[in-house]
Amino acid sequence: MKITKILRDSLRMLSERPELFIPRIISSGLSSVLIVLWMIGWLGTFAFMTLTPILAILGSFTLVMVSSMVEKEEDEMLLSKGLHESLGLWKQVLGFTGLTMIIAFINSLALSIGLVATLTTGEVLYAGIGAAITLLFLIAASFGLYFMPISLIKERKLFKSVDSAVETSNRNRKEVIILILFSLAVLGISSVTTGYLRDIGLTLFFAGRMISSVVGTYLLVISPKYYLSERDQE
Repeated sequence: MKITKILRDSLRMLSERPELFIPRIISSGLSSVLIVLWMIGWLGTFAFMTLTPILAILGSFTLVMVSSMVEKEEDEMLLSKGLHESLGLWKQVLGFTGLTMIIAFINSLALSIGLVATLTTGEVLYAGIGAAITLLFLIAASFGLYFMPISLIKERKLFKSVDSAVETSNRNRKEVIILILFSLAVLGISSVTTGYLRDIGLTLFFAGRMISSVVGTYLLVISPKYYLSERDQE
């Protein structure tokens, strides 16, 4: 299967170019430090909420930077070239961040309404319906934007990148859905593990976040790897 080959090739790429891990490790490290500072009371809730959009922007830059590095797999100075290209697309990255934040807000509405209805009426069914709608919307949004970071690298324009990402996903519906479900399963296991480590202690929570960033990097590599393989076949 093509998916099996992409998963295998992504692992091979990471083993040969370990610098691919660096952007996600730095991004996760910074966000983890802020979370720990907030949890121990050294950072106020207002300050933490104020810094959240900055973390979202940093996360978007990380996605684009890793995609750029995947595209330039054979180049020397891979890290600096990926950083340079992602910074050169700062307007598009900011637009991408805004788009994802809007989608995340819309996605949370169904679950929020369901929870409020459950608290008001005592019927758990409403929360279940809200959670189901939120999950379906999350999968739909992930489907449409699955190739968005690498699309930004190739198209250089925000809305043209959206069109290209959606078009590529539509051409490969089955494979993309499988990859999204695979990613959600891996991220779910990683989140549960990190949450369990947080209950044990903040040091282990931080360590769990770092391990999660390594796993997350693998998932980040799969999308541009698949997109570029599709381009090569055209």
